[in-house]
Amino acid sequence: MAYLDFAGLIVCKFLRIPHCYEVNGIMFKTRNKYYKSLFKPIAKFLERKAYKSSNHNFFVGSYGNYWKLKTANWTNVENGIESKYVNDFVVDKTFNGKLELCFVGRYAKHQKVERLLEAIDFIKNRQAVKIHFIGTGLENIAKNISKKDIEVVNHGYLNRDALLNVLNQCHVGLICGTPPYQSCMKLHDYALSSCLVLAPKVDNLKTRFINSILFFEDGNSKNMGFRINQVIKNPSLINTYGKSIHKVITNNYTWETIFYNKVKVIKTILN
Repeated sequence: MAYLDFAGLIVCKFLRIPHCYEVNGIMFKTRNKYYKSLFKPIAKFLERKAYKSSNHNFFVGSYGNYWKLKTANWTNVENGIESKYVNDFVVDKTFNGKLELCFVGRYAKHQKVERLLEAIDFIKNRQAVKIHFIGTGLENIAKNISKKDIEVVNHGYLNRDALLNVLNQCHVGLICGTPPYQSCMKLHDYALSSCLVLAPKVDNLKTRFINSILFFEDGNSKNMGFRINQVIKNPSLINTYGKSIHKVITNNYTWETIFYNKVKVIKTILN
């Protein structure tokens, strides 16, 4: 909200009040998606300058890796999960010859859900696959996939409890695409249900979850299809990766844990 509005920062500096930013995106690039401007390099300079001038920046995702500030005043942080959904129970997935995949999200360009449509061409046994879609605007993609002899269920929008009930029955949670530095909220839901997460190898995911996600090459639908074939052939991967991501998320990514770590940084600044 404070992009190119430095009033808060300036007042804090003038009054010697500690100042923090929370940053969720690359702001000058976001604006450039909607309109082109010769001001872009100036905006980038001013955005970087604002972060360098703050006492601390909490970059949601791994946007700090993009800026690579030489000042030691930034931390990459994640989004979290509500404690009421956290438990020690790990869903043990049973594979009976039908791999159930699930995609959660609304239809949007950055979700790259068309990669799944392309990846299906490389699946050797389509009768061994069932795909669940949960979210809005996914009717057309579900219809096109069903034309390729794949069993498809389009659930539409589901509330959180109903969503987790469906995910408990699924083996694989799909992230078809995501901006490289962005936090992926659907990963948390997949993890709560102990789903194997199949995702592109982008900066934020490989930085945090390198050993807990089954990666495919970003932008490579053929490699995505290869990974699906790999899971069908080796179903033991489902529980191996599912239990791993469940443990990582429930131990490290509750909102309480995330804000506890933020508070520690802020207390250091206050002292």
